[in-house]
Amino acid sequence: MNQQKAKINGRLGATLPKILYEIEEQLAWGASDTWTGSDFEKLSDLLFEKTGQSLSVSTLKRLWGRTSQSVQPSVTTLNILAQFTGAESWRAFDTLEERGDEDLVIEKKGTRRIALVIGVMVLVAVLLFTLYGLKWDRMEKVEPKLDPTQVSFSLEKVTIGIPNTVIFRYNIGDQQVDSLELQQTWDSRKRILLNPGDSLITTTYMSPGYYNAKLVADNEIIKTLDLQIQSNGLTALVSTNKVGQVVLPQKHYQLDDSGFHLGPSFKEQYPEVEMNNLSVVNFLPEPIISADTFATRLQFKLSDKEMGDPCHAISLIIRGSEDVFMLNIGIKGCAGKFGLYLGGVEIAGEKSDLSSLGFEINQSADFQLRKEGPKVWASINAEEILLSEVVPSIGRIGGMSVFVQQEVDILKMEMSDQRQQINLLQ
Repeated sequence: MNQQKAKINGRLGATLPKILYEIEEQLAWGASDTWTGSDFEKLSDLLFEKTGQSLSVSTLKRLWGRTSQSVQPSVTTLNILAQFTGAESWRAFDTLEERGDEDLVIEKKGTRRIALVIGVMVLVAVLLFTLYGLKWDRMEKVEPKLDPTQVSFSLEKVTIGIPNTVIFRYNIGDQQVDSLELQQTWDSRKRILLNPGDSLITTTYMSPGYYNAKLVADNEIIKTLDLQIQSNGLTALVSTNKVGQVVLPQKHYQLDDSGFHLGPSFKEQYPEVEMNNLSVVNFLPEPIISADTFATRLQFKLSDKEMGDPCHAISLIIRGSEDVFMLNIGIKGCAGKFGLYLGGVEIAGEKSDLSSLGFEINQSADFQLRKEGPKVWASINAEEILLSEVVPSIGRIGGMSVFVQQEVDILKMEMSDQRQQINLLQ
């Protein structure tokens, strides 16, 4: 029994790197050693949406060797990862990998013969279409496209704040489609296959934000709905190994005129070994800040009391009604690992000098970002640099979220346009 268990564990361990490599290839996010906490959080969301099962961010980081803890993947974990690649299970993935290696030589030998046969078949097909073209034209029937005026699409949130389940109702009548999907966000990869004969599906959102829900028929967007999942004021979230993401009770932090500060009970409830990501978010019920001319400010102080990420990374996500800004920065020495996503414009620290956006540990850092038309500037402690002159609009702005892996004090968290300034720490 022990030998059989050891053999299975050996296969699990051997299969893991292959599955991780396949996932990296499908995501095309670049080298995994440059992924940030928000990247792993996004992967966790993608896993759940595609497989219906979840893996915490901390588990994913251990699988990818981003923590000091070694990990022996369980069968359940490996099955989830394999299903994400399109295989039914880790065994099916492993079998396909082995078959691919064995059949490669045979397939290469038969390539020329197959190509010759296909060539002859194509030639015959061309002749047939030439001789009977008119007959094919008469027989061909073009199916009409879905009529949007005959389609209903609505949503209803069951509560305020998070977690929040959204009930989507849809009806396409008697019209026929090959595929019907619900796209939950601006990201076209996040789609759920619907049954055209049904009329209802629910989705549970664990994080606040602004989403563009779309009803997609045969890969064509038919209806669009704005969906705002507000945070019900400033909200702190923490991800743990045991239960995943949870809302942090207010007893574990202090919120007053001096800002947001974690209390001593936080460490007792969420020790460092269990803590994965702390996020502080505030998304308003509606995005109300101008889309083209706005400014945001985040004044913070990171402590070096925690081991955490050696780069002491902090991620700021500015959420628009159509897209997002994601800025991953850290201490100056890690400037080569900084990464910025500005509504489709990507700026990598390995190809750009972003060192002026680095900060010092145990010192207050004042990060500011402003957008005027297509131009975006950013600064740390008033040292401003032009990030890009071709940044598209991400829609109206309604809040932001901050992700860290260690203790943080947030002194200011603001956004403004020409008409208003909003303090998100209230």
